[in-house]
Amino acid sequence: MKKYETENFLLDSENLLLEETLFHNANGYLGVRGNFEEGYPEHYDSIRGTYINGFYDFAAMPQAEKLYGLVEEKQTMLNVVDTQGIELFVEGERVSLFEGEVIHRKRSLDMENGVTLREMLWKSPEGKTVNIQIKRMTSFKMLPLFLIEYRVTAVDFSGEIELVSGHNGNVKNYFNPEDPRVAGEALEHLHPESADLEEGISFITSATSASGLQVCSTVKNRFSKKGTKKHIRNGAAVNECWKARIEEKETVTLYKYTILCDSIRYQDVRKSAATLIKKALETNVEEYYQFQKEYLGKFWNDCMVEVEGDMELNQAICYNMYQLVQSAGKDSYCNIAAKGLSGEGYEGHYFWDTEMYL
Repeated sequence: MKKYETENFLLDSENLLLEETLFHNANGYLGVRGNFEEGYPEHYDSIRGTYINGFYDFAAMPQAEKLYGLVEEKQTMLNVVDTQGIELFVEGERVSLFEGEVIHRKRSLDMENGVTLREMLWKSPEGKTVNIQIKRMTSFKMLPLFLIEYRVTAVDFSGEIELVSGHNGNVKNYFNPEDPRVAGEALEHLHPESADLEEGISFITSATSASGLQVCSTVKNRFSKKGTKKHIRNGAAVNECWKARIEEKETVTLYKYTILCDSIRYQDVRKSAATLIKKALETNVEEYYQFQKEYLGKFWNDCMVEVEGDMELNQAICYNMYQLVQSAGKDSYCNIAAKGLSGEGYEGHYFWDTEMYL
């Protein structure tokens, strides 16, 4: 029961918003919404976000009446960067579930191994079929690490493929005037200060508007096969483009490493991010997966609750237990927010009735 799956789900905006929450990755420090790497059509509503537990900015909180004791300023959790972006082109055709033919698709939350998986078999308008498998993990071994493993198999063709891996510091929090849990207007809380490259590793450092905090995100892409590579910088965004020839039945893999460091916990965010990304790259990916499995093995051994005779209720309890271990802060700077690290509802606040949310 430690796995939750959906197959051939509807690709409507409302359902995808739910899937972004259900298949998010978090480890108590870092949370990443389960967005499609390649994105959605422009008219779709999406909350594309990455969050750090306890990282905030100040925002105005106007009251209808200015009475004694009513606060006029609040803290809000910030969307800090977008490193989810990966676009795939097959002989120049962009892969999208909203074009071509989607033969099969499936999403999985593996609560024993601490990863999410997205699989799709897709045929392009020109008739080229690819199998794509995407594994994502926020590490319990190295809390600032978010890892994407992106596998592409050419099913029935040989030709050129291109992968474009994005690192974008131009982000804002989600806003919706119809949703009382989030801001009703677009506010720019986070301002990119620098974007640079060092030994093929991209760094983006940003600062908050009012709280005096900084965050540095760094990304390194590793490809299983040699190809032509180039970085394209555009303000506070850095894309790495990789091209190579792929043979029929061949599989190529992109390992995308993201490290996030905030100034609440790290004195020098740029230096700390540089140190941690190099440390992450020195460790075999399989070791991170193995530690993830061992960590959760101990968790389930200590905490598992089983309900005999009701499989649906048993899975619901299992899922909520997993959300707790993903949401619980691992240091003295944070707590468990109402939505954990799954999204921006309630702006990341910890309430007086936190135990009821637990």
